[in-house]
Amino acid sequence: MRANTKQPRAMVVKPVETGQLAFAPGSSGWTNAQAEQMRWMEVFLRGGNAWESFNRPAIGTHVNIS
Repeated sequence: MRANTKQPRAMVVKPVETGQLAFAPGSSGWTNAQAEQMRWMEVFLRGGNAWESFNRPAIGTHVNIS
């Protein structure tokens, strides 16, 4: 297994305030065969329920955000 030599991207981190919808890297992930860290992305609503705000879509439903 080779080491991951890619430099991480700089990220601007701003707090998500109550009532704001956010799309951000989640806490779950894994290391792939190339030793790169992989992360799931998640949509969340601070202080609320994103699933409810999208009218309870079924698991696997494609959601477009514009």
